Amino acid sequence: MQFRDRDIIRDYSNRIYVVLGHIQPDSQVICFLKYVPSPNGKWKQGNESFERVFWGGVQSVDTGKDLVPPDFIKNDMHFGTELLEVPVSMIKKHYQPEERLASILAAEFNDQLEQSVKATAIAINQSLEIGLESLGVAGSILWQAHNTSFSDINMNVYGFENSKKLQERLGRVAEASPDIRTRRKNEWKNAISRVIQRIPCLSHSDLELLFSRRKAIFHKDRCIGISPILYPNESPIPYDSEIYKTVSPDPIHVKMYIEKDEHGIFHPALYLGESEPVTMADNGQITRIMVYDGAFGGVIRKGDSVEVSGTLQEVQAVKEGKITGNQKRFYQLMVGTVDGAGKEFIRLSE
Repeated sequence: MQFRDRDIIRDYSNRIYVVLGHIQPDSQVICFLKYVPSPNGKWKQGNESFERVFWGGVQSVDTGKDLVPPDFIKNDMHFGTELLEVPVSMIKKHYQPEERLASILAAEFNDQLEQSVKATAIAINQSLEIGLESLGVAGSILWQAHNTSFSDINMNVYGFENSKKLQERLGRVAEASPDIRTRRKNEWKNAISRVIQRIPCLSHSDLELLFSRRKAIFHKDRCIGISPILYPNESPIPYDSEIYKTVSPDPIHVKMYIEKDEHGIFHPALYLGESEPVTMADNGQITRIMVYDGAFGGVIRKGDSVEVSGTLQEVQAVKEGKITGNQKRFYQLMVGTVDGAGKEFIRLSE
């Protein structure tokens, strides 16, 4: 059984988790806890009610660790830190986005949110020739706990090539239907404000530059976020192929020039480049940024000069990687760590 970024799993205590990222082990699932059973919860699936415990940001991910069994918390050898990892043997249900979309497409009756999902999937298929089997629906709609009055719509596109096609040609989807349009620049204001609340050292102008590169669409009055997802065999960093060792517990500030961004739209986002010489990196260069904070995924481009605040890590390559080649040892900045919450970011520089 393989798990992809943004799949949803349920354990035997009916806690609901979201799979986190394309670097996944075989016997556990790296994820974060999003919903727990609660008699007063707003999210309902059949006769069950659930309370949401994840509200975005690294700190919210960390809070979820206190609500799961101790043996779900692992000292991960690849990442060199403590992570929530649900054993595959403890998974009661695996919700797969493509299967849920297929059921929506085949249904005679859909609610308002499902109608928007269906219309958007058909528009993507017809305008970009991306197969319906390469699309999925995520979030609460996936596990059928959504509410038409307040739930968001989140969709996925699967595969490296399909994801690139959608990112580059999203405007064509809006042209395919009078009910679909692209998200306007001023409609990112609330998202920008939420990031500033988490990372106060960033300014509105810093984030407006980055968010102007974000792409999303509306179906009628509903915003639909579409996440690019790699298939497991496409992950550029197989689990256990690298080992990360934190060099300094406090984030460091570095300027970098970005040379490659082809995996920047996925999660974790990967940006390759060169930094100025860094004393703590043996006076050498930092050559990779790994981003687990979704605010900075998909917004950095090849040719950008950036200022990065992140946790410095030494990377030991155990196996030859798709993006690291035969490098055995190098340095990266991790953006989105628990210890660096509120202090790690990327912004464009001169």
